[in-house]
Amino acid sequence: MYHGPRAEALGYFESLGFNCPPRRDVADFLLDLGTDKQSQYEVNSIPSSSIPRSASHFADVFTRSGIYQHMMNDLHGPIPTNLL
Repeated sequence: MYHGPRAEALGYFESLGFNCPPRRDVADFLLDLGTDKQSQYEVNSIPSSSIPRSASHFADVFTRSGIYQHMMNDLHGPIPTNLL
């Protein structure tokens, strides 16, 4: 569903049409997105058809994200000499 910086996780899922309520723990919110509780976090202003609902749809959306592209660039880019 997501593999990236922790600080960007909440914003990423908000961009997909989910909202973490103010008093909801972010970790619990993220875990709920993979369950039947997901619909309670959906934002009404986003078309329902564009909100991911299955693992394959989440994966497809993630592979088109900037976070994924940045990760792949880092993975396939040159290794800094100070790490060798």
